[in-house]
Amino acid sequence: MIEGASYLRFGAELYREARTVPTIEAGTANIPLVQDKYGAQVGQWLRLPLSGTATISGAALWRLFDQNFHSITSSRSDSDGEVTWSGTPAGAEAKGAEEKPEDMAGTHGATGAWLVVYASSDSGATVCLRQKASTENVSLGKAPQKLSGLVPVATYGEGCSYRSEIGGYTVLSLKGSWHEMGRQYGALAALELKAFYTAIEKDLAARGLGQEHRDAIEATYQTYTPEMKQLMEGMAETSGLSLAEHKLLDASFYLLPDFVIEAAQARAACSGIAVSSPRTADGKLYFARNWDMTQDAMRPYLRYMALVAFNPTKSEVPTGSGSGASGPSFAFANVRPIGQVYVETGINERGIFVELNNGSASDPNTNPEARFSVASLFEFLRTSETFDQMVQNIVNTPMDASYIIQVASAERAVSVEKPTFDARVIEQHDGALYALNNFARPTYEPWKGKIVELPDNAFDDRQVCLDRMFASQEWQKGVDLAMVKAMMDKTIQQGGPAVEGDLFGTVLQVIVIPEDMRLLFRGYGYSDWADIDLLEIFG
Repeated sequence: MIEGASYLRFGAELYREARTVPTIEAGTANIPLVQDKYGAQVGQWLRLPLSGTATISGAALWRLFDQNFHSITSSRSDSDGEVTWSGTPAGAEAKGAEEKPEDMAGTHGATGAWLVVYASSDSGATVCLRQKASTENVSLGKAPQKLSGLVPVATYGEGCSYRSEIGGYTVLSLKGSWHEMGRQYGALAALELKAFYTAIEKDLAARGLGQEHRDAIEATYQTYTPEMKQLMEGMAETSGLSLAEHKLLDASFYLLPDFVIEAAQARAACSGIAVSSPRTADGKLYFARNWDMTQDAMRPYLRYMALVAFNPTKSEVPTGSGSGASGPSFAFANVRPIGQVYVETGINERGIFVELNNGSASDPNTNPEARFSVASLFEFLRTSETFDQMVQNIVNTPMDASYIIQVASAERAVSVEKPTFDARVIEQHDGALYALNNFARPTYEPWKGKIVELPDNAFDDRQVCLDRMFASQEWQKGVDLAMVKAMMDKTIQQGGPAVEGDLFGTVLQVIVIPEDMRLLFRGYGYSDWADIDLLEIFG
């Protein structure tokens, strides 16, 4: 072992297993001077993405190899050097071609080249990578079959793209392995992805986007599941954006609030409202969700809201998925701005809906070692066959911060209050349930002294509105979709749950009817409701 990595010595040569070589992406990597126990310097290997340009500084020696370890170029000069390479995407070679190192490299993704660096001094060397976007020529197929409420646009492989008749939102139905679905995603939504990236990157840069933010993006990405990474790697092969650019796009809506308002977590942020029998006219359960965030800052991007359905063909949940589950991998739909793969609002083919609210007002602590919660929700939708399994996954899985997570199906809705140290499940009562951003009162006895409790005379304004609504004669029986929509139109000042504010307010609204496998969504203030038949885009 040398600096934590395993090597094989054969004569005077040291060999490192390819799958252990780290990948670098856009940005600057620091390469230390490393010696073995005999005092001889050990070259530091790096796996490079499919294509790009790198500047190498502070190196006594470096060598660049192609995907098959054929030498491309090298230098023994201590002066800066610049190299450019372009590899071949996996699967694009002729049948019978030589096996490449990336084919044996596990889950690192596409490898374009290999670089070994020997630092010239104890201060180490640096490699500054500028990753190029894929130049693959993507040809889209003819428009798919017309679906209700959707305008067919194009096909790519087994993936289909549509636009909602109301709102013009992108709707994708993808099918295949996670990498294949990523390629479909990138190809079918390339124009929207590039337009959204160009706009949001310029916005973030003007607000102060720096290397510390990019480092945080990378750290979060490393908590993503293998399926999420495969999806994003596939997108980068066909979208015209690099993987580094996709990472920034994916992170943009949790970065933007940090620039806009420092105390965003202390504001009203998201609400979930369930109503069912005996209150509903048809006996069905309706769940309404408001995603509240930096409203004015996000308003220019409402047109990029999208619904993406993933239909994985792999029948088994991989070992080590993190959920502890085994069995089928279920199709699910995610409602987010296009290009963002993590989940805060979604439903799977079993009719299990989940949405996440921030709970840090009640517990501001964090679990730094836990996976990012929205990556866990991606996994739970993919692996949960039953309502109870979804709830138990949420209850038993450590999360990075405090949350209030709602789960709904055709028969039942619950709210899972999950501080950083425990969890409890609150059941729907008399056909009514709602959750905001503070844990419900009265305070759960075992949590007293451990959470931030609201004073007896303090109330979230939305709580007052929803209490009055559920107590009203109108909402005792006969509630239908029109009434749920009307409720979602109302701001707090009008007696509803929608939030309007100079900085902070409602951005995305969703209504789901699990029994009908029907989902409606819209950018708040941007359009009326897009109405999606989920059965048509699943399977």
